[in-house]
Parts: sequence; structure tokens; C-alpha cells
Amino acid sequence: MSDERDINILVNGIKSIREKIKSSNLYTESELEELPDPKFKKLSSKNKTLQKFIKQTCFSIGSLAGSCKMGTKEDNLAVVDENLHVHGLKNLVIADSSVMPNITSGCTLAPTTMIAEKASLIIKNKY
Repeated sequence: MSDERDINILVNGIKSIREKIKSSNLYTESELEELPDPKFKKLSSKNKTLQKFIKQTCFSIGSLAGSCKMGTKEDNLAVVDENLHVHGLKNLVIADSSVMPNITSGCTLAPTTMIAEKASLIIKNKY
């Protein structure tokens, strides 16, 4: 949460969700938002208050992926080939979620396990 652009996107998201809920038949003025911290029970719509709330309550869970994209040599953004070898280097294989060209919308554990299994077969067959 060090980039103000990320925080502002979340602020706009909170405001948008509030508007959608208020315009639906599901909302009554007496209902309170469910917030994880009691000191924010009456969270205003002021940007500074929402920014403070976001900075104090949001965090990354650390499922990082996609930093060493898999692809062909012709793809300037690709770092590894389809056999997980780093382009231009000999005998270096990357076997984690960083090779995913697109990050999954769910947990990265299962696809990362599959990548590791593929890497182990590649290494086993090569040596």
C-alpha cells in the first residue's frame, strides 16, 4: 500500500460499492457496514478517512506470480521457454509461479505444484 494510485483505486471501489448498495432494495439507512475494526464503524466518505482505513486494514497475502513470464524467444517479455529454461542461459530452470504468463484468479498453489512437477520431469529426462 505504498503507491497512492493503488489506494485511490480502492477508495473509488469502496465509494462505488456503497452507491450500488444504497441504490438497491437491500439497503436501509439504519444498517451499518460490517468493518473489521470498531474505530471505523462510522466510516465517512471523505477520501482522507477512506485512505487511512485502507492503509490500516489492507495488506498483501504474498501470492506473487508472473515476474518471469513463459513464452517464445520472439516475446520480449518472456523470460523462460516452454521447458522452463531461461532464454539465453544454459542449465538454468525456473520452477515456481513466476513463470505464469497470466496470474490465476485463485490460489497459486495448485498451478505452482504442476509447474514444479513439470520441471522435475524435464530435469529428470535431461540428466
